[in-house]
Amino acid sequence: MKKIQGLFLFICIFLVACSKASVDEPLVVGIAWKQNTKTECYTYLKNTLDDLGIRNVILGEVFHNSLNYDGWRLSAECIDSDDILKPQFADIVKERALESNAATVMDGISAVIFAGGEDVVPTLYKQPVPWHGIPEEKDYDATRDVSDYLLMSYCLNSDIPVLGICRGAQMLGVVSGATIIQNIPTWFAARSLEYRYEHRPASTNGDFASHGVNIFAESLAARLFGTNFIEKCPSWHHQCIDSVDGTNLKVTGVTPVNGINMVECIERSDKHLAIGIQFHPEVAYMKHLNKEKDAEKYTSMEQIGKFFRSFVATAAR
Repeated sequence: MKKIQGLFLFICIFLVACSKASVDEPLVVGIAWKQNTKTECYTYLKNTLDDLGIRNVILGEVFHNSLNYDGWRLSAECIDSDDILKPQFADIVKERALESNAATVMDGISAVIFAGGEDVVPTLYKQPVPWHGIPEEKDYDATRDVSDYLLMSYCLNSDIPVLGICRGAQMLGVVSGATIIQNIPTWFAARSLEYRYEHRPASTNGDFASHGVNIFAESLAARLFGTNFIEKCPSWHHQCIDSVDGTNLKVTGVTPVNGINMVECIERSDKHLAIGIQFHPEVAYMKHLNKEKDAEKYTSMEQIGKFFRSFVATAAR
């Protein structure tokens, strides 16, 4: 009898220990898929998370069940001559966004970060519009757009924490029904307002722009950053969120430009943790970590580290 009691006690201790190990196991952050992960947006993000000790993995592609693919790439029938997803296929993605392999891709993943990169094709907007028509600004990747749209939809539907950076913030906006400014300089010009390229150098060969961001009090962004103002944010974009009217999004951070409050932070008010930021915190972190000569132009390493750690801590709750 004593042997049985001893064995029972051992089993109980073992099960409690396993349960505690599971609870204490750090969550895993997924970085949304892109075919070429050697780009600056990806390497800076992954290296930042690695340096902060945040467990992360680059996720696999999310495929729509009803679209055809040639390997990883959408088949040619889905994409027009401007590399934009054709309207009839964009409608399938928007109307049946949960018909994908996202659940398999997300196995073991607790939160997702959507990195920066190309413009989102305008056929995926809630109300599609023609593309901006500026050849030198055309850099669409319809295959990545579909993967991101499907994964973002899955995460929001399942209330899985998400962070969108630059393009990722715009994708959060697009999936949530926001409108997009497709080219900031021409948007300002159409209103007879001066634009000094606060969000990206006029020469695309330049380095990241640097500007402050006002964060709204008592917002999720304020809690994650621990401040109501972030100075010297690295920025590189010519598109941004326009309006969140009629959506579950709220604007929680802006940069004033010639009397216009340009959207810098958005959040989903109906989700545990769904936030988009238009600037690049990972760039600031890596410039300081690498001791680059222009590092002091950008937000401090400590400020950015606090933000990413806060995101993970909040995601784990």
